[in-house]
Amino acid sequence: MPLDSGGQWNRERVVPAADMLKTLEAEFKVEAQPESDDPARYYRLDGRGLLGIISTISRPFCTRCDRLRLTATGELYACLFSANGNDLLSPLRAGATDAEIEAIIRRHVWFKEAGYAQAGYVERPITMHSLGG
Repeated sequence: MPLDSGGQWNRERVVPAADMLKTLEAEFKVEAQPESDDPARYYRLDGRGLLGIISTISRPFCTRCDRLRLTATGELYACLFSANGNDLLSPLRAGATDAEIEAIIRRHVWFKEAGYAQAGYVERPITMHSLGG
């Protein structure tokens, strides 16, 4: 995923999900499982274990993503590729009500960025491990 690369990431180094599946199909019977809201698309190999492929670049799932991330410092992110979070800590410390916090979260989700599928690589002030990605 094009995160935390310090400018080193480039699309030419991406292995598309279709190429991964083609390689797997040479050795295994690969059965696609029904899609869900998970970021991974799952495949059963030889009728046994499941393999999940998160194909952010070659087959984006941004339009069906329902994930939010809250950092330890109280910033809410609606996407791993967000350049900016939404401060929840300050309103909480200022005594915001549950309804006010809910309104902040709803606004943040309503105006969620388009994600990688639209934005491409984004330099961010926060690292992926801070977001729990």
